[in-house]
Amino acid sequence: MDLWEITVAQVKSLGFENSVIGLEMGYSPRVGAGYLFTTEYEYLKEHLPNAKFVDALDLMDEVTFVKESEEVKLMRHAAAIADAAQERTREALYVGISEPEIAGIGEMEMRRLGSEYHWPVTGSNGIASCIDRAGCLKFLICFICFKWR
Repeated sequence: MDLWEITVAQVKSLGFENSVIGLEMGYSPRVGAGYLFTTEYEYLKEHLPNAKFVDALDLMDEVTFVKESEEVKLMRHAAAIADAAQERTREALYVGISEPEIAGIGEMEMRRLGSEYHWPVTGSNGIASCIDRAGCLKFLICFICFKWR
């Protein structure tokens, strides 16, 4: 099962297939990612035809703005994992290392420390693929300057 099959199955198992379901649609100045693609929205509409989908972006922004103490603990733990990955990556740098190797070192350290999410270290687009060698170099320079200035 993929993520959306699991999501639909969960909605149905909870008895919400005929309910109003809030989705984060649109753009929030708080975060730049995490919203549904059109294909995902269409999938949900097709597989939950009796549900009414509404935009809950403002509500989600409001309720996630203030953090509970446990959320703060988790955020601090995640930041410590990211810091450790950046330190490990910095230690491993040498002239001639490829950008995919750099990204892999950071990701490996984060996963070793318990992370299941790698995007903050490896970035997106050309990052970790070296499609754009100039972008890779800019990433590396920014990475080093930001963390160790």
